[in-house]
Amino acid sequence: MKSTLKGLVLALVAPFCFAGDFRANAQSVTWNPITGEVSSSVPINGIGTINISNKKPVYTDVAVTQTPTTIPPTVPPTAPVVTPQPNPTKVAFTKANLQNLGGIAFNLDDATGSSFKNGLPVFDKAGIKTTIAVIGLGNTQYDYGSGYYASDAMIKAASKSGHLIASHGMHHLDSTKLAPAKLEFELKSSKVMLQRLIGLQVNSFIAPYCAMNPEVLKVVKKYYTSVSVCGGAGNATASFNPYAIDRKMVESSTTIQEVQSWIQEAKASKKFLVLTLHHVGALEKDDQNISVEMLQNIVNLAKNSGMPLGTTEAAVKLLK
Repeated sequence: MKSTLKGLVLALVAPFCFAGDFRANAQSVTWNPITGEVSSSVPINGIGTINISNKKPVYTDVAVTQTPTTIPPTVPPTAPVVTPQPNPTKVAFTKANLQNLGGIAFNLDDATGSSFKNGLPVFDKAGIKTTIAVIGLGNTQYDYGSGYYASDAMIKAASKSGHLIASHGMHHLDSTKLAPAKLEFELKSSKVMLQRLIGLQVNSFIAPYCAMNPEVLKVVKKYYTSVSVCGGAGNATASFNPYAIDRKMVESSTTIQEVQSWIQEAKASKKFLVLTLHHVGALEKDDQNISVEMLQNIVNLAKNSGMPLGTTEAAVKLLK
């Protein structure tokens, strides 16, 4: 075990050498996307091997297979049915306002290409900063070569414009089912990789599949100041727990009336409501895809609510 952990630590702290997309390249690997030349593959002790093939790296694990996909096409937006107030009063994101009025935050789960292409412009126009859950090297279903996920340049640009970048693990795995060494890899290396990408601290972990238990939480606390899960009773601002931030999933079956009821309940109960989106305006059939129109309606509801709007990390700093 000691030798395995030692190998893991060495792999995590080894310098990154790459000439292509940051998250799509492994530690200590030189890859030229123009010539396709690759210097080596890198074994990660007790975890698996990062190999390079077809001009792009693929993380190989005996229990994991990757199937490339294509970036989902987009649906033209239609007019929103929720009319924004002409000049809604912007409520300051302060501790007092959160405790008296509750608050609203938005998460973009998995950092999908459609959420960046179709979702971020809506948020940017509304002056709302989101929290973006970024997967380190890809998950068990897709790879970065397909364009399914936002590129490094898109991640960096979003961070530079004020959106919060959070870790979503290295491969979007259920943390509660991982061996200790692999759990350490998923949590620590994703943080290191994202920090090198954006040049800022990454303090938030958004649990893949909302999976969490006491053993995983111990490791999470070594690297992050907050963790987001789901399936709870909401986030009471008077007893806010940064290591159990509850999220509401907005999916294709979610109605605008449901979202409105969530916002009304959060305001009445003085809760911090976190709305999580995956795909925005994608044509492919997916139960987590919403239209651009739906997103605009939700944003209008949030801005009309009279509640403070901010990121989960900002709430953690105020309510801890």
